[in-house]
Amino acid sequence: MKKRIWLSAGLMLVAEVALAQPGRLPATKKLIEYGWDVPSPALVRDHLGQMEERPFDGVVMRLAGKGGGQVFSGGRWNPADYQADLEALRGIKWGKFRHNFIMIYAASEQDWFSDSDWEGVLSNVAIMARAAKAGGCYLAFDPEPYGKNPWNYPIQTRADQQSFAEYQAKVRQRGQQFIEAIGRDLPDNVLLTLFSFSTFAEQADLDPAQRAPALVQHSYGLYLSFLNGILDRIGPRMSIADGNEPSYYYENSERFYEAHHLMHQRALALVPGELVGKYQTQVQVSQALYMDYVFARMGSKGILSWWMSPEERARWFEHNVYWALKTADEYVWLYSEKMDWWAGTDLPEGMEEAVVRARAAIAQARPLGFDLRDEMKQIKARTQAQIREQLVRRSAEIPAFGHGEGPQIDGVLGDPAWKRASALPAFVPLFGNAEAGIKAATRAWVGWDPQQLYIAVQADETLVDKLESVGTRRDDAVWNGDSIEILLSVQDAGLPYFHFIVNPKNVQWEAEFTTDHDLNYNPNWTTATHIGEGAWTAEIAIPWADLRIEPRPGLQLRADLCRQRRPEPELSCWSQLVRGFLEPGNFGLWTLK
Repeated sequence: MKKRIWLSAGLMLVAEVALAQPGRLPATKKLIEYGWDVPSPALVRDHLGQMEERPFDGVVMRLAGKGGGQVFSGGRWNPADYQADLEALRGIKWGKFRHNFIMIYAASEQDWFSDSDWEGVLSNVAIMARAAKAGGCYLAFDPEPYGKNPWNYPIQTRADQQSFAEYQAKVRQRGQQFIEAIGRDLPDNVLLTLFSFSTFAEQADLDPAQRAPALVQHSYGLYLSFLNGILDRIGPRMSIADGNEPSYYYENSERFYEAHHLMHQRALALVPGELVGKYQTQVQVSQALYMDYVFARMGSKGILSWWMSPEERARWFEHNVYWALKTADEYVWLYSEKMDWWAGTDLPEGMEEAVVRARAAIAQARPLGFDLRDEMKQIKARTQAQIREQLVRRSAEIPAFGHGEGPQIDGVLGDPAWKRASALPAFVPLFGNAEAGIKAATRAWVGWDPQQLYIAVQADETLVDKLESVGTRRDDAVWNGDSIEILLSVQDAGLPYFHFIVNPKNVQWEAEFTTDHDLNYNPNWTTATHIGEGAWTAEIAIPWADLRIEPRPGLQLRADLCRQRRPEPELSCWSQLVRGFLEPGNFGLWTLK
């Protein structure tokens, strides 16, 4: 069960006092730049003077040598390929930038159980550590896999041979080896992770007996074992800075304080008892800022900032810079993709000034001077009204099949019953991405009889050979691949509602979303799928009894059908949603005939 931590004004004062943790020396706050403008060591060496004019305390770099920090992929590196990087790093004469990092990435082709693979990985890590030492830098770690995911248990090479517990033990061992390889050259390293324990907020609140099953399905389920392995062998002068990437999207100071509480208190439940002392003294709270999100650079009408004025965006960013710095133990990292700090191109209006103002307030130990609560409420109300006027809201009348006339559920849509069903209009893109259109069409048909609700979906696909079907067992994380989702409720809006997912390999997942988000819901629904030339199809029959609904003509259901397409990433739905599929207030309407 997910538990929300609400901080009253009084508790916020307590949280502020708690920012100084036992065993931690007071630290000035550092702002670190990272993004798609990530420089090479040579660029930093040659342009450091201009770079240090920006309002930062350090920068994240990427090695230019073959591999570029992908230590888990591409086999064992040749040290000669990195000689130019080492020479450039030795030539950097740091001035204002005193806290600098070189990034390690987590995309993986390695097998956790292969010692030969890991000899190569550790050799690569050692090259990274030597490079950081040469430049007087630290190593950072981006655990997001831009490629094969090493943290998702169901897709691992030996998942059909090794249990999750066996994988946990092996990955923990590899975490030990990973940090030892760093520590040999960097005994004082601060490992700035873009996120670490902070990504397991829901799991931190589970009983231990519930946590392991939840981690099996978590796309980062094995990452926690890796982190605990790092804690096992972390050197006494090393630390982990948990970058808390979710703070990209925070809108008020309470969220930053909640994250601080999560990383310093709630997350203790995620580490073995013998590691609690290390965690308390060697894991720092860091926070993240995402320029593209706050300044509407993501190309999506589904985000709040799209509907804000330049002045409102700058004000929001100043607010987030201030509270990120205030609630971090030491480091805050600022991320961007759509601009270049070092070339001075595409900087949003008011952004740099907002950073400077927030930093000055922190340095002078004075209040920010404004609060966004009421302002954000007004902006949201204005935005929702504008979106409602443009959203494609759909309704359909759903005909009944006669007794014994329902379709056969075999995955092939040739049954004559579907000709008597309601043919729904083709799916549309999410509102936020409506301008991109749809590359692969999706159509659906719906009917019912007194026993079941019937749904058929045809998902056109020109790249059938690139379909991604994640999971092999019921309730595996099928949503990480190609899938069809069904969302149903008898409520006008909101909770509860039922959620069903099926993928091209006919692996099912379902949940009843109540205030408790019951993932133990196990209806007796029937599905069949077929992968053909140019499309994959699904047929679904859901018993009314499992929906706790007594069907009758005139009954209205809040409903939506959604598709995730992976060969060319695309999200679409029958009745248009704004940013994601779990928006019950925007579901369409089905009326039984």
